[in-house]
Amino acid sequence: MTDTIDFQFTNHGTTVLIHPVSDNAKDSVPTLFGEDAQRFGQAVVVEPRYAADIAEDLYFTHGYDLTIDGVRCDAERGEG
Repeated sequence: MTDTIDFQFTNHGTTVLIHPVSDNAKDSVPTLFGEDAQRFGQAVVVEPRYAADIAEDLYFTHGYDLTIDGVRCDAERGEG
């Protein structure tokens, strides 16, 4: 685990904002979410029902470091 956070998830009840924090995350947003993703500033807006799956994919599949409502995700990543 590094000291750098790539994405910060913030639950606002009816929406979850996914803020890209690191430069790498900011550069990856169009590829990960598509050019037509709903945006609020630099954040990507998603429905809460999708947030856990997106966080899991970003963390375990793509290797990004996350915070979710201010809590750093520190689950152990498996090998391959």
